[in-house]
Amino acid sequence: MSLQTISQLTQRPNYNPMKLITYVNDHYSVRKTLEHLVDMFAQHPSELSQHISKNQELKLEVGEISANGQFIELKYPKTLKEKHKKTKKVSSELLFFEIISQQNEYNKLLSQLLNAITEYNRSHPPLWSDESSFFGINIAVPLSSQNPEYIPELIHFLSSTNINQEIALEEDLNHIFRSTDWSSQTLDLLAARSTIIKGSSGHQQITKQLESKSLQHYFENEQNQNKLLEKITIYALLNYAEKEGKESPQRTIEDALAPFIKHSEAFEHKCRFLIRSFVDHFPDYLPINKTSLHHPNFR
Repeated sequence: MSLQTISQLTQRPNYNPMKLITYVNDHYSVRKTLEHLVDMFAQHPSELSQHISKNQELKLEVGEISANGQFIELKYPKTLKEKHKKTKKVSSELLFFEIISQQNEYNKLLSQLLNAITEYNRSHPPLWSDESSFFGINIAVPLSSQNPEYIPELIHFLSSTNINQEIALEEDLNHIFRSTDWSSQTLDLLAARSTIIKGSSGHQQITKQLESKSLQHYFENEQNQNKLLEKITIYALLNYAEKEGKESPQRTIEDALAPFIKHSEAFEHKCRFLIRSFVDHFPDYLPINKTSLHHPNFR
């Protein structure tokens, strides 16, 4: 059956949750669903308005049509609910994207949809899927967990949200950290979480991550420490630009390094050198020049 959007099925005025008929075991049906969503965000954003609440919630209800013509919403299995904390609301939307993200054939369409949501957020009030989660995070997290190459798109998406109003984001990002090995991509996420997507609990989350044995083992390699600090520098520069100079360069870099400076003696030495170097050479500071992480005094 082709995709249909069922409207007028709620008594709530001026707000109709978007009910999507799709069959998760039917590849054609899933593709049509994703293509329809991409088209709505990229080409017909005005049509979304009837599905957006006053609180900027865009709620998707995904399900099938029974033999007697009734809409049957996908139900989240109780056995899987346990992996989500109470801050994370489970839904048919969450289940749908978790299921299809496990099949690589949809990655391109999921990426297109995530980018279309990001662009929508940049020209409209950012969307929520419910009172706890940003709309689109249920696409970005499973996609990035399955393939860390999509983490830059996740960061780009999060920079378009009301990041300071995060509620369940720590849980979402922890799922990625648990699901993937430490690499250049996950270091990107760690660095961004300390700067442009810091939100309300970014530094707290990083402090907890630094206590994990896997990250401690990864940082036993000094080059990995340097790689992280290079990335933090880049994101700190971007953060300074996005705040349009409302914070000083010193405050910007000090805040970015705050979770790391007390982690170990080696990190403290490097962070303090980085702060001095960042301030002394701002705004022409580049992480690859002789004044930064590759300077012999830094090692």
